Amino acid sequence: MVSDKQISAIRRRRKVAATNARALGRALPYLEHTRAMNEVARINDCCTWWGWDVYHPDKMMVVDRVNRCESRLCPNCLHMRSVEVYNRHAANLEAKLGYTYHVTLTIPNVNGEDLRDSLKALTQGFTRLWRSGKLCGHAMAGALRAIEVSYNHTRKRRGETPFHPHLHCLIVLDKPVPHAEMVRTIHTGTYDFKRKEEVKLSTLEHSLGERWAATMGAPGESYLVRVRLVEDTKGLFEVVKYPAKFDSFGDMSDEDFAAYYLAIRGRRLRQGYGTLYNVADESADMTEVSTTTKGEVVEMLGYEPEGIRLSIDDGFEKYEGYRRFGSYADVTISNIGECFPTEGDGEPPAGNSRVVNITVNM
Repeated sequence: MVSDKQISAIRRRRKVAATNARALGRALPYLEHTRAMNEVARINDCCTWWGWDVYHPDKMMVVDRVNRCESRLCPNCLHMRSVEVYNRHAANLEAKLGYTYHVTLTIPNVNGEDLRDSLKALTQGFTRLWRSGKLCGHAMAGALRAIEVSYNHTRKRRGETPFHPHLHCLIVLDKPVPHAEMVRTIHTGTYDFKRKEEVKLSTLEHSLGERWAATMGAPGESYLVRVRLVEDTKGLFEVVKYPAKFDSFGDMSDEDFAAYYLAIRGRRLRQGYGTLYNVADESADMTEVSTTTKGEVVEMLGYEPEGIRLSIDDGFEKYEGYRRFGSYADVTISNIGECFPTEGDGEPPAGNSRVVNITVNM
C-alpha cells in the first residue's frame, strides 16, 4: 500500500534531493557541465508526477508509472532501488538468519581529492578478504557489501580530513560464531561521543581489525571494525539500504561536493558474493518476480481503469477511501474477500473473484 506516511516520506526526500541538486549546480565549475546540468534538471523533476490506474467501482488505485531520475544524489531513487532489491531477494536473505553478520569495515578519513581512489581501494580490499574464504577462521558462504561515505563538517573546519568512506557488509558464515568471540571486553582507549561510551572490541573484532588493516596495506596497524549478529529482517534491510542512507551534502564546499559526485559516479555501490551474488546493484537486470500484469487485473475485475496523472504534491481528497497500491509489478493474487470490503450480506462484491494485493513497501 502507498500510505499517506509513505507519500510524506517521499516529499521529505524530495527536499533533500532539491538541496543536493542546488549543490551540484554550484559545483559545475569542477565538473563536466553538460552532463551535470542535465542531472540537476532530472533530480528536480524526479517523482513530481505519478500515473495512476483508477478502478472506481472497487475504489482501487495502482501506480502505473513514476518519473524517476535514477541519480546517485536522489534519496528517493536510491531508497526505491533498495526496496526493489530487498523485495526481490528477501526469501534468500531471510533464510540465512542466524548465520548472517553485519560487519562494518572502516579506513582512515580522507580528503576529497583522495576519495575516489579510497573507494576503489575499499572494494578491492573486500574482494581480497572474500577470496581468502574465511573471516578470521570462520568459513564464509556469501557476502553483500555496500559503500557508505559520511562527511564530518567539524573535521573540515579544523582543517582535517572530512570524508569517511567505509563498508557495511552482510556476511553469511557456514556456522554461527561462538558467543565468547562476540563479547566486547577489549578496551581501546577511544571514546564514542555519539553513544557516550568507551569503544570496546570483541576478540573477533580485534583480530579482524588487524587483518583488515593488513589487507588494506597497513600491516601492524588495526582499523576499527564492528561485527554483530543479524537477528531479524530489519537488520537485513539496514545493510541493503546503506547506499540510500543519504544525508544532505548540500552545505559542504563546492569542491568537496564535486569530489564526492565524481567518486561515486559509475561505481558499483552494492555487490554480492557467493550465495548472495545475485543481490543486484543498480546496473543489474531487475526482471520482475511476479507474473501478474495489468491485463490480468483488468480481466479479473472485468473493466478498464481510468488513467490519471497526479503531482506528488496534489492531495487525494477526490479519492478518499481508495486503496493506493504501489505497482503492478509486485503483486500476488489472493481471494477477493481477503482484501476487498464485503457487501451488506457479508459476501464479496458481485462479479469479482480475485484481486490484486500489492506487497512492495515504498
